[in-house]
Amino acid sequence: MEYERNTTPFLNQKIKEANAIVFENAISSGTYTSESMISLFTGDFSYIVPDNPGAKLSPEPWRKEIKKRKTLAQFFSKNGYRTIGFNTNPLTSAYYGYDKGFHIFRDLLKRSSSIPFVSVWEYTTPWENYYDQIIQEVKKSKDPFFLWIFPTETHAPYITGRSDKWSSSTDKIKVILDKIFSIAGNKTKINLYNDCIRYIDSFIERLYYDLKEFNPIFIVHADHGEGFGEHNFYRHGSDNFYEELIHIPLVVINTSVNERLRKPFSLSDLNDWITGIDTPISNLSLPNGNDWALSKTFDSNWIRACTRTEDYKFIYRPNGTDEFYNLKRDPSEKNSEMGKTPEIEKKLRRMLEEEINRDKEKIRIKNKISSIKGKD
Repeated sequence: MEYERNTTPFLNQKIKEANAIVFENAISSGTYTSESMISLFTGDFSYIVPDNPGAKLSPEPWRKEIKKRKTLAQFFSKNGYRTIGFNTNPLTSAYYGYDKGFHIFRDLLKRSSSIPFVSVWEYTTPWENYYDQIIQEVKKSKDPFFLWIFPTETHAPYITGRSDKWSSSTDKIKVILDKIFSIAGNKTKINLYNDCIRYIDSFIERLYYDLKEFNPIFIVHADHGEGFGEHNFYRHGSDNFYEELIHIPLVVINTSVNERLRKPFSLSDLNDWITGIDTPISNLSLPNGNDWALSKTFDSNWIRACTRTEDYKFIYRPNGTDEFYNLKRDPSEKNSEMGKTPEIEKKLRRMLEEEINRDKEKIRIKNKISSIKGKD
């Protein structure tokens, strides 16, 4: 929530005046939506190793993976909650298996785009277009409800948001044409992105007051961040485990406690925390946090990962281009400090190596089982 622009005025207000838990070091479990969201929904990493970058978008392995696991929606359903999902991201759609455990699950995806040069993967429905459906479904609930909503206004190309505090209609035209003419500068994209964040904040505000009679707990988080050239990449993905991509917002409002958690806390930890609480969920209390959190990506170049503590980060890559940062001294991660604090570096490297070896064994067993099934 700490940013030079007031992109989240409502959330900031609620944090100040209401009981809230702010996770100051919340970490995405992966650099892609697919990897981060499966860990949130199931409490574990994906262990899917695509043959090529394009295969990461193939729905079949994700459907199989989710089918084998218990999901957050199943947890709530089992405990007497009516489970409702509204989704605008193709990678978390029913097509990928994310409807598992929901009584009501609605994908609100545009099958085609009327906007030139913008693909179905980049342009989704504004929340105002389906807001009334959300309220209608909640008010049908006789039982307690679990409501999951995944709006994607803050996903590139950042043209869906209807706030115009920092950007203009001309900026939206520029970013649409940017693929062909490269006319949208970094400032334009950041202005649009900030307005999209503010637009989502207004959505949370409206939902908060329209559902006030139910006194619900709100858990607000991102699946990953976005790069705007800080480390010579834009958007997200790959093995760019820098703060702008994996250090995400996570805040819980309308809780029984008012605290800030400094310890690292990942999206997979969020699943463990929620499912480890005795129902009713209103008993939500401050989690313990961890000394470190992991973020991983799996692809044809094998496992790449980072471990993040409160003050340090170690990035592992199989090609040997590892990086180590003192985040207290260098929060922008401009200078890798490999070799300067060998004891801490060695400890974090060992943690990652042990984790990666466990991952490799899990993947080996998984592939062996698949091979045996294929012969049957």
